[in-house]
Amino acid sequence: MEPSPGDNLASDSGPDVRPQRPRAARPKPAWPQPPRAWDRNPHGVAMLFLLLALGVYICGCLLFSRLTTGEYFVIDMFKAAGRQPLGALLLKPVSIFQVPLYAAVIALLLAALVTGVIIISQFYGVGWSLLFVLATAALAHLPLLGAALLGAALLANTRAIPLTNRFVKGLIALVLPSAAMWVSVSHTETLSVKPIEVVFLHFPWVAAVTTSAVAMMVFWLAARLLRYRSGLGVLCLASLVGLAVGTFYYGVGMDELAFRLLDRDHGLASPTDFCGGSVKAVAAKAAAEWKKEDGDGDGGVGLADIEIKGKVLEELGRSRAAVTGACEAFLRQFPRSRYCPYVRFLLARAWDMRADLMAVSLRKQVSYYDDIVSPQGSAVWRDLLVEDMDDPLAIVARAKLGQYLVATGKIEEGLQLLKDARALGNEYLARQAPQAEQHEEGLLSIFNIQPRDPVTPDLIREAVEPLAQWIWLIESNWSPQTDAADGRPLAELFALDPLDSRAHMDYPSLLRALVDKYNNGRLADNLRERRCMLAGTDEARAIELGALIRDANTGDDARCEATADLARLLSRSKDVADRRRAKQLWESLLESGTPFAEDARRALPEPGRALQPAPTTQP
Repeated sequence: MEPSPGDNLASDSGPDVRPQRPRAARPKPAWPQPPRAWDRNPHGVAMLFLLLALGVYICGCLLFSRLTTGEYFVIDMFKAAGRQPLGALLLKPVSIFQVPLYAAVIALLLAALVTGVIIISQFYGVGWSLLFVLATAALAHLPLLGAALLGAALLANTRAIPLTNRFVKGLIALVLPSAAMWVSVSHTETLSVKPIEVVFLHFPWVAAVTTSAVAMMVFWLAARLLRYRSGLGVLCLASLVGLAVGTFYYGVGMDELAFRLLDRDHGLASPTDFCGGSVKAVAAKAAAEWKKEDGDGDGGVGLADIEIKGKVLEELGRSRAAVTGACEAFLRQFPRSRYCPYVRFLLARAWDMRADLMAVSLRKQVSYYDDIVSPQGSAVWRDLLVEDMDDPLAIVARAKLGQYLVATGKIEEGLQLLKDARALGNEYLARQAPQAEQHEEGLLSIFNIQPRDPVTPDLIREAVEPLAQWIWLIESNWSPQTDAADGRPLAELFALDPLDSRAHMDYPSLLRALVDKYNNGRLADNLRERRCMLAGTDEARAIELGALIRDANTGDDARCEATADLARLLSRSKDVADRRRAKQLWESLLESGTPFAEDARRALPEPGRALQPAPTTQP
């Protein structure tokens, strides 16, 4: 049987093939991740810019360390700033209440730290951002902020947040560093009482977070336009750090930080500024030094008086060398700084500083004083007067130079300087009184903005206060017409140092020798008045002063001075009769027309107030 045509067609067509269903396409991720630096750039180039970004970030950390601790490298991250809250770092060494623009510098640096960690974690990966977090904790000394930035890096890259916009996720991540900085400022122990000051201390971190948000927005917009070039991270960090450096350099000043560090370490309020102590502490320190040298700790237990004085003078020499070295370095580095007059003041004061050796022997205490001008100090005072004639501290320089010139026999020149210092000082204090009241009541008092100038009216007042009595003493006992060639009595009196026991004779012996030497001169009664004050007890002093006042040969100048000293002694007595007599003595001086009249006005009691002794200002 022959096959049919249909059978031949079926056999030629081959096996039966059924049409297959098209396979479903692989579902796309619900939240596709934007590209990173590694996706659009060669790995070598991306790594190079990552290292450059890390270098800029480290520079920002070191600058923050320098501004807040005074040092670029502190080995122990908790030594200085690590244990201090952020609010304390805004007050020392530079205070935002003295230099408000300093708050903007700190805000820009904090913004650089926060922005750097978040954009690096999103652009390069969380693992690479750990290097930046470590730099924050170890180099900027901000361990709390470093921990918060680590959490922010993880939060900015988590898939738990269903967002593809990395800028929005970065904004969410800002919550953690914001909370850390808020907590750090809120736990500042040095906060002032005024609530508005607390608000001002919170400004830098709020400004930092705001700046960081703006920087991240600009970064991601630029990254999208420039196809995610790896150099954008470096550019972003360099812009923030560079802006902080420029603001500090041109707005605050490099000398500002240098001066605040010098003032912190060697200024008048420094805890190490010629600090005193007890003889026991000096002996203990000497014993510790000898133990290191000799290997036994027996030394220093029974130090003799001369050995204690030697150790005190040695310590004074070390302190003086530290202060003069720091001041001279500042003057060399910043010769045109606005703080040069004050630095010269500290330098001259350091040269004039002496140890009270009588207190070492009598009270077993170590203390220092700068009442006597030294030759080295006089040269610095003269530089201050010449270089900064219009500065308020030039008033102090005039007073110190006048005192020194009188002590060296140049009476007329010294007297003129003392008169100029008194006139300018009184004028300066008169101007400062209404300004101080206006400052307290003005708008700046809301924020308690402190003056940048370290010179206070009290500093000028302390220098001017004794000048009236010194001028009166000189004019009463010296005349340029009759005594121009012989000012030795006044010179020797002004040169006497009542607290220096290094001389071959003690002060009482030196004064008695001076009394015997000029017994018939115009200054004799004033010298006798000072000798009366050397009696052993207040009662003996009062008896001798009373005899001097009743002596007909006592001049009016010495009698007024003795009356003031006697009134001071009697006002300290517990006896009612003595205090009544002291009041009568002060009242007798009110109309005397002498500088002691001012002392009498201060000492006489107001209604409801006890009699107060006036301060003595004898040279």
